Amino acid sequence: MQYIQGLFELRNIHHAKPSINVSDISQTSTLLHGQEEDVWADAGYVGVDKREDMQAALAANEQTVQWHVAKRRKTIEKLADDWQKSMAQAYEKLKAQVRAYVEHPFHVIKNIFKYKKTRYHGLAKNDAQLNMLFALSNLYMVRGELRP
Repeated sequence: MQYIQGLFELRNIHHAKPSINVSDISQTSTLLHGQEEDVWADAGYVGVDKREDMQAALAANEQTVQWHVAKRRKTIEKLADDWQKSMAQAYEKLKAQVRAYVEHPFHVIKNIFKYKKTRYHGLAKNDAQLNMLFALSNLYMVRGELRP
């Protein structure tokens, strides 16, 4: 049940972005709910831990967060071909696997269930429909374990 609850929380996180012309990194403090211990993000969030608004939000909640932000590809390419580069690539692969695990329910909803457009009339209906789609995506992802 914890996994399902986490997916519902993730759906709410992705709905928090106000508009297209606002960068993701500027909205990070509004995306966190205050109980995170680890935050996994892609390379678009490089430097988020140093931003003043993020530090202020974490200080207001008396919270410490372990950041796992993907490095930009150029940073890894600049490393010499030795054990440091291979370790960096392995760690980046680990971070990408975690992000892929979190993004999989969105793939199921958009590509398997074909839910690609959001209605703006009846936001309560949108919320109810997305809750049902996320619950169904959880069942879809564990369908092999549910079979006898």
